[in-house]
Amino acid sequence: MEAFTARCHQAVCAPLWQDTSAQGARLLVANGVVYAVAASSVLADNASTGQRQWQTSLTNDSTGAPTVADGTVYAQDAAADKVLAFHL
Repeated sequence: MEAFTARCHQAVCAPLWQDTSAQGARLLVANGVVYAVAASSVLADNASTGQRQWQTSLTNDSTGAPTVADGTVYAQDAAADKVLAFHL
């Protein structure tokens, strides 16, 4: 996962930050945090700095993207047949 500035006026823009542990992740940005479901983890990175805020493991790889509603982030853990909820 990489974050780029929206105001890059160059042919090739360098990323502001990278999180190599979130390759192929499904993303959600809410309240200044990038939530990523990547393989068997749910990650939360500061959207401005990329600094990891928290991470938790899933039972198995999740195929769903995170979702937000009413101040809560939801992620699917299909192997455990449950949905995880994280307060923003």
